[in-house]
Parts: sequence; C-alpha cells; structure tokens
Amino acid sequence: MEETRKVIPDQNEETAKSRVDTFILDIGVNEKLKPKGASKNKIKSMFISSRDATAEFNAKRPLLLYSFKRIFFSLITLVLAISIIFLLLVMVTPDTTYVSDLTDKSPIKPGTNEYFQLIENRKKSVGLTGSAFTQIWNYFYNVLPFFEKKIPILDINTGNPSGDFIETRVFFGVVFTNSFGQPFITNVGSLFAKAIPISFMFGFTALTLTYLIGIPLGITAARYKGKWIDNLLNGSSATLICVPPLVIVMLLFIFFSKLLGVSTIYTPGNVGTFLAPVFVIVIMYIPTVIVETRRYIVDEMTSDYTKFAESKGMKPSRVFYVHIFRNAGIRIIRTIPVALIATLFGSSIFTEQQWSIPGMSRFIVGGVGQREIFVVLGYISIASFMGIITSLISDLIMAIMDPRVKLT
Repeated sequence: MEETRKVIPDQNEETAKSRVDTFILDIGVNEKLKPKGASKNKIKSMFISSRDATAEFNAKRPLLLYSFKRIFFSLITLVLAISIIFLLLVMVTPDTTYVSDLTDKSPIKPGTNEYFQLIENRKKSVGLTGSAFTQIWNYFYNVLPFFEKKIPILDINTGNPSGDFIETRVFFGVVFTNSFGQPFITNVGSLFAKAIPISFMFGFTALTLTYLIGIPLGITAARYKGKWIDNLLNGSSATLICVPPLVIVMLLFIFFSKLLGVSTIYTPGNVGTFLAPVFVIVIMYIPTVIVETRRYIVDEMTSDYTKFAESKGMKPSRVFYVHIFRNAGIRIIRTIPVALIATLFGSSIFTEQQWSIPGMSRFIVGGVGQREIFVVLGYISIASFMGIITSLISDLIMAIMDPRVKLT
C-alpha cells in the first residue's frame, strides 16, 4: 500500500508536467501560426470600435457635437481673418506712428540712432518685431486670457524699459497717438473696458424698444395682409431700409437739436441726450424687425397645419396665438442675439459719433483714421468673437425651442 501511494503522486506530477509542456508548446505553435497582420487588424478593430462609440455618442447628443464643430470652424476662420488684417495693418502703418509723441522740443531728433532705437524698442514691447509669424503669434498670445502676461513699460523719452510691468491676462496693445484724448501708450484694453458698457447701455435699450414696438407692428401687418395698414407699414419700412443710415442720423440730429433744442453732446444724467440717440437707433433697426416679423407670420399663416386647424373649426384667435405666433416667435427670438451685436458694433457707430458718445464707435473710426493698429485689431477681434458666440446661441435657441429642427 505504501509503494502504491508513492507511485501515484509521481504519476500525477509527470502528468501535470506533461500538460504544462503541451500547453506551452501549443502557445508557441499558435504564435507562429498567427498571420503577420494580426496586430494591425487588432488595432484596426479597436479604431473601428472607438469610431462607432463616438458616432453613437454624437447621435445621442447632436447639440453638443454641433456646438463644438461650429465653434471650431468659426475660430479657425476668425484666426485667419485677424491674421490677414494684422499683416495688412502692419504693412500700411508707418514707423512715425510709433513716435508720434515726439515734438521739436524732444531730446531725440528724427533720423538719429536714438530715434530709430526708440522705434525699435516701442515695437518690441508690443510684439511687432521679428518675422510675420512671430508677430502674429505674439498678438494672439497677448489677447488670449489663458496666461498671465507681464508687459514692460517703457520710458517715454528714451524708449528703454523703465523696470515696471503691466500684469494682465488680456493685452490688446497700446495707443500710439493722442486721437482718443488719452495719454500716450495707454492700454487699449482699459479704453475698451470703459467704452463697452456705454455702448451696451444704448444698444440694449434701443434693441428692447425696437422689438417691443416692431413685433406688434409686424403682427398687425401680417394679420391685415393686403390692407391699407399693411401697405403703409410695409412700404414705410422698405423706404427706411433703403435710406442710408448716415442720412437718417443727420436728419434726426437736426430735428432734435434745432427743433426740440436737445444738446448735441451726450451728457451723463441728461435724459434728452440719452433718449435722442436711442430713438435714432430704433428708427434705423425697427424696419427690419417689422419686415421679418411680418414675413415669419405670413409663412406660418399659409402653412398646412394652419389650414388644417381652421378646417377643424378652431377659433381664429386660438389658431393665431397657439400655433402661428408660437412657431413664428421662435424664429423672431432667434434674431435677437445677432441683432444686439449688430446694434453695438454696427448701426450705433454714426449715432455715437454724432452725439459724441464715448462708446466703442469712436475707436473704429479714429483707429482707422490714425492707423492705430491695436485699436482696430481689438475692435475687430471683440466684434467678431461676440458675433460667433451670438450666432451659435441663436442656432441653439432655434434647435431647443423648435422640435422640428434636428441638428443631426
């Protein structure tokens, strides 16, 4: 019995060892029999699985995908446009712009080595030296708010670094002329920070009044389509749209200043100098709101679902307010964000200039006239970026509020 007990364990050990050797041999044989492209096929299958998972994720969240794509391509377009404008402005800006503060009494005289060194130092301090690519990179680096920047402050007389720095996250550049009534080499960002709230105050007030008045007038024109009131509203709106904005501003400026005695210069706290420019902006933009509202309402009134509801005996008021106006209202609301930007950086330019309002318009007009490269670039950058954001918001409002719109 003892011998038998000794033999059986030995046989089990040999059997187990044999099985392990066979398993290892099989693995070696299988590795040799694998096709050469097995690893590539595995990577390909992983890529396909990842792609399918991404497609499924995007299909479930079309708004998220649409937003990312819209922002991505819009930013690429914005970067290219600003880069081209930057290069053009650098090319047409003479070196004398950077030393426009020098006078006959200045210790540095034109044509001397100190004069050219002053120009070089001032251009270097704002990133306008080196290759074109380097200059563009410096500008975007200063504008993007991802990093804290330390901009050296130069001595106005010598152009050498004074040892002090401007610490900021967004640096739009400096002003090289006195066209805006500010000290030489003033930070453009500080000027914008003071002007944007003023422009927004006028633009937001004017736009609110425009929609509060224009939407009811557009609805009235649509409900009485072909009647005298429709012809009056539609005809007057078309006429105002055709008139150049500058003509409207000048005529209303004369009306308020000569006939009503309103001051020609905006004064904070003066109701007259605030309401007069607001009224001018409303007159310039309200025709567009009336025409668009009328068109949207008429489109919904002639749709199949409206005719079906009327054929079922539904009250006309219920058909209009529950179906027609609700669907048309989605398209009207969609225009508000873009209209706000168009008012701030578009139609209000002539109005602010005429009433001497210290808003954003003076920077684009004075910047172009004085070849202020950073003022013009900053204005365009802010207006373009806000335009992209508001356009995206408008599309998302349309998709969220209207179940018929699918962003797949």
